[in-house]
Amino acid sequence: MQQDVINVDEFDSKIYTDQAFHSSFKRFNHVGYGCYVLNKSYGDDSIQYAIEKYKLSLEINSMTPHSANPKYGQMFDHYNVDKRYHTSGAFAIIAAFSAVEELGLEIRSSPKKHRFIDNEKGVWNPTVLNDLKERLEKIGITQENTFDWIFRGEKTEVEKDLKPYFGHDSQWTKINEEVRDKTLTFPEAIHNLSYLRNFIASHKFKELTQFISPYDIFNAQSLARNLILRTLGIWQVDIYKKDRI
Repeated sequence: MQQDVINVDEFDSKIYTDQAFHSSFKRFNHVGYGCYVLNKSYGDDSIQYAIEKYKLSLEINSMTPHSANPKYGQMFDHYNVDKRYHTSGAFAIIAAFSAVEELGLEIRSSPKKHRFIDNEKGVWNPTVLNDLKERLEKIGITQENTFDWIFRGEKTEVEKDLKPYFGHDSQWTKINEEVRDKTLTFPEAIHNLSYLRNFIASHKFKELTQFISPYDIFNAQSLARNLILRTLGIWQVDIYKKDRI
């Protein structure tokens, strides 16, 4: 039986306004990118679950990346009195961290194998650090690659509690006095996310949980996204190049 051939030029444009279409695709020009990600992740359950956990994190609580542009300074208040916000923020961080675990890029330390030799000064246990570096190198992350952690406005109670406190001023911090972003190595960034998850967001909520800010959530999600894309091999890759299949 010969199948009918549909000319794409004859598509009814009304389908793009259909509710079913918009429930799946927010922007039609992103469909190609989504298909490329699907192709790269096909057959790998861990990457697919990492993507789903990242998506869940965004659904629970998130802000637009545009809002993190340093030219805007601090756009959001750090504190929200609503306990529903504290809860959604905590679980968004947990989901983002779990996405990183799916990729196998968590820090593997324990009470018998401490993460740091000197916790106050941030001196790593070489065994733990080298193990993480080896796994990061497999997805193309070297010592030269960095991640910028967003800090805006006055220090929050959560930021004050971070131990160790890593990083140096990001190159754009002079743009706005409210911008205090820090440039970290990837192991340092993963530690920050791990710290948020272990001591702020998970288990029985603690006093500091109420101080989770939109920027804490954004940092967790941005790191998860970065690691997912690097694992897929499409970080900063133009998928629309003419010579790309």
